[in-house]
Amino acid sequence: MARLWAIFWLIVLPLGAFAQTDGQPDGRDYLTALIEDNLSSAGRKVTLTGFTGAMSSQAHLDTLTIADDTGVWISLTDVTLDWARSDLLLGRLTVNRLTAQEIHLRRLPPKSPTAEAGSFALPSLPVAINIGSILADKVILDAPVLGQALEAKITASLSLNGGQGAGNLAIDRLDAKGAIKLAVTYDNATTNLGLDLDIAEGAGGILSQVLRIPDAPAIDFTAKGQGPLSDFAAKIDLSSDGVSRLAGDVKLSGQASDITGFSANLTGDMAPLLVPKYRDFFGNQVSLLVNGTYGPAGQIDIPQLDVSAKALHLTGALSLAADGLPQRFALQGDIRDPAGGAVLLPLAQETRIGSAKVTAAFDRDLGQDWSANIAVQNWDRSDLQIANLAVNATGKIARDGAARLFDAKLDYSAEGVQPASAAQSDALGTVLWGDAALRWREGDGVVTLTDARVNGDGYGVTLSGNVGLLAQGFP
Repeated sequence: MARLWAIFWLIVLPLGAFAQTDGQPDGRDYLTALIEDNLSSAGRKVTLTGFTGAMSSQAHLDTLTIADDTGVWISLTDVTLDWARSDLLLGRLTVNRLTAQEIHLRRLPPKSPTAEAGSFALPSLPVAINIGSILADKVILDAPVLGQALEAKITASLSLNGGQGAGNLAIDRLDAKGAIKLAVTYDNATTNLGLDLDIAEGAGGILSQVLRIPDAPAIDFTAKGQGPLSDFAAKIDLSSDGVSRLAGDVKLSGQASDITGFSANLTGDMAPLLVPKYRDFFGNQVSLLVNGTYGPAGQIDIPQLDVSAKALHLTGALSLAADGLPQRFALQGDIRDPAGGAVLLPLAQETRIGSAKVTAAFDRDLGQDWSANIAVQNWDRSDLQIANLAVNATGKIARDGAARLFDAKLDYSAEGVQPASAAQSDALGTVLWGDAALRWREGDGVVTLTDARVNGDGYGVTLSGNVGLLAQGFP
């Protein structure tokens, strides 16, 4: 969307400055050639046809297309600009009406380089901008854009003056029940943000498809908030078939040195949004509580995390450096059925357990050592059953110069091992134990495995070697 707006301003702003109409060697008029050549670059080709009325209050173009190396990804047809030319002399760009008969987005544009983190601010432009009405009678999004093809009508308005901005957007689907309404205001001086978002879709809509909600019910989502970014709070609500499923508050708070605080407190009954067989795992009350900060270089500090569901309780804290290396973490997780029965885990392959407990800890201020413990009872899967499984791990998290470094030593034991295959059961036995050491250093491209031992009744196996990373398919 940012690229589309940039293209729009580059088309509009030169209109009052260039009146030459000398033909180009390739047959294009001067202004068309100027716009196309300045907007096109390596990997992007902008083409205009039928551009007329540059010096009148009614400018028009038949088509505008933008293409990359694989072809056109967006086209606009029958575009009209109704604007007040004389306002430019007063330092204002006033557009009464900007219309397009059709906008066709075939796929998403090539990705732009990721912007650096920093404080948000509206752009400072040499003119005040006021667009009273933006209208597209038909907007076509092909399936590659959102995973589902759609047709919609769009109306909008926009103003930007002296660091203050306001915008309104309404999208109404033409091919199904669905609408999006958005109103946003922002002031650079006060950092005051106003947000009012309302998304309503009928059954089978895009949100239910993207979220993979069973039976794709009608979905509504709202987010509303007002205040400066240093103390901004928004209430959100996700509903299906008219019933609230997840609701609560999301907040932002200003900190020193451009550090942004954030928090979320969300609760609800999400069972109707889940695959039926996993609804008992989450129960009829799920809650998420998180508090943290985000730094300008990308560092994240989450001192409080609490996730609760019927069979799950997870608490902890996490701090990551800008390069993703942990600074500290503390995690405690527990999975069990309050009634004492087996728990069906929400995994791709059907797996049940009696209970599980996980703990993990690391604090760089205290040293490089980390530790973790996992205990699982009554693991039950179609190919393997284990009565008791215990894994204890220790290791170091550090930097070797500029490279990140991770190593681990594991001790494990498994009792009551029963593979589904009788041959495997005879070979492995019912008790296994062993240990292993592994090391990863950034830049090496492999995980080094040393002295990995598997012991059973009457046998032992020792392994060592290198394991390629995920990008290479774990060779």
